[in-house]
Amino acid sequence: MKRRSQAGISALIGALVLGGGYIGADGADIVPGFFTFDKPLPRVQPFPTPKAVSPAPNEAPQFESVSDLDPDFFKKLTKSFTSDYRMKDAKVSWWIGDLKGIELASANPELALSSASTTKLLTAAAALHDFGSEARARTLIAWDEKTRRLFLIGGGDILLGTGADSSKDVFGYAGLGTLAADTVKALTADSKNALADAPFTLVVDTSWFGEEIISNAWRPQDVQWVGPIQGLGIDTGLIERGKAGYLDDAAGRVGEIFAARLGEAGAAPAKLEAGNSGLATTEFLDPAQPLPELVKGKEVSSAKGQPVVVALSEGAPFSQVAREMLKVSDNTLAENFGRLVALHRGAKPTFAAAGQEVMKAVEELGVKLGETKLAGCSGLAHGTRIPARVLADVVRTAASPDHPELRPVLANLPVAGADGTLKDSYGNTAAAGNLRGKTGTLSVSNSLAGTLVYHNQVLAYALVISGYTEGNSGQTIPAKQLFFAGLLGGKTDFSPTNPAATPTPSPSSSS
Repeated sequence: MKRRSQAGISALIGALVLGGGYIGADGADIVPGFFTFDKPLPRVQPFPTPKAVSPAPNEAPQFESVSDLDPDFFKKLTKSFTSDYRMKDAKVSWWIGDLKGIELASANPELALSSASTTKLLTAAAALHDFGSEARARTLIAWDEKTRRLFLIGGGDILLGTGADSSKDVFGYAGLGTLAADTVKALTADSKNALADAPFTLVVDTSWFGEEIISNAWRPQDVQWVGPIQGLGIDTGLIERGKAGYLDDAAGRVGEIFAARLGEAGAAPAKLEAGNSGLATTEFLDPAQPLPELVKGKEVSSAKGQPVVVALSEGAPFSQVAREMLKVSDNTLAENFGRLVALHRGAKPTFAAAGQEVMKAVEELGVKLGETKLAGCSGLAHGTRIPARVLADVVRTAASPDHPELRPVLANLPVAGADGTLKDSYGNTAAAGNLRGKTGTLSVSNSLAGTLVYHNQVLAYALVISGYTEGNSGQTIPAKQLFFAGLLGGKTDFSPTNPAATPTPSPSSSS
């Protein structure tokens, strides 16, 4: 990662604030996640120490009860925070309590506000609920002997690599080099390579993901923070990994790279085009469905008249993909997950349908959604609204022993002062290492939801702040950071009036 001067960073922040919309990638709550300041990492606090008990077999030790905590502390600090001069004119939705749902304090917990990227908590929970943590998105290769067309069929893997498979990295877990070699091998019979005999056409098929690749709910200035939703891509469709900016046609680029890899594996040059194989269906591509049987060698020529699947690849397990999405707040991965959920449930491949289906999946987990509205699955759409209580309930559900498939949601939250979009926040405060949370930052809102360790107990929390003039969050973000540090024992200076403000002198009396 290239180092940039402090002046350069300041200029970048100014440009982003003036541009409005989605502020960076939620990094440090205010700047793009692509940039970091190399501060020393804090000591990450260990998991709470259980009481000294001798549990029966298969019985987990119990932590201290929430009854050991003082709700008055949380309520008083909440009141001080919400009435602080830095929060003037801002709307707040807040909830904190134990993992069983016992509330310690709240403020308008049912108020649905623009939730920004904390929306990704619902998306991750829905995807893991529908598919499980070990599910993997697939890419299929089909061959039509009659028309000499080779189909590259996208099934949701947008983390493809350009070379060989690499199971050590979520990027390139499935590689186009390996897929090309497998394809040529499958189409070789009696030492005769079908792709080398005569010209053929490579058809890129993204039809399963539909035609809505850019949401009309995204503001023009925000499109730079998300790639086209096509179900096929390299490095999520970024022009260059680690830098802002996406390709207009990420799937088309995959086709170009795959054609080159086929050539390296012994195929003739291919004509490249977009099209429909007829095999881009839920039956073949849904990660929850069995893998299709592959046709190879001499069997290929006997299947004339229709394309047959000859090779496939599977991307990284969804637990790893969810980690990438949550740690860096990747919008493209979130919308990609949402589209997969919609298709799995038989809905249309649209942003609106994906939001609706994610909500249905979360409801199936037992979370009551109240006034929640998802205009997509990344939080990039300003019309998305989620109450703090719902976000906290998703966190609590992910911690429940009844839903082990959701554990990656909690395990992969950014850690304050240590990694992800919280790496540069809360350093040298009581929150560093103790607080884990999904950040959210739009020009109209900022939010944080996750867990914190307080007096040896894990608490769930969610905070959404909105209602201020667009692009002018003022001091709500520093107030939010002070609030969380205060929850964990740090000093606060909340006040209804700004102590630095110059008082207006009262008129003098005359005699």
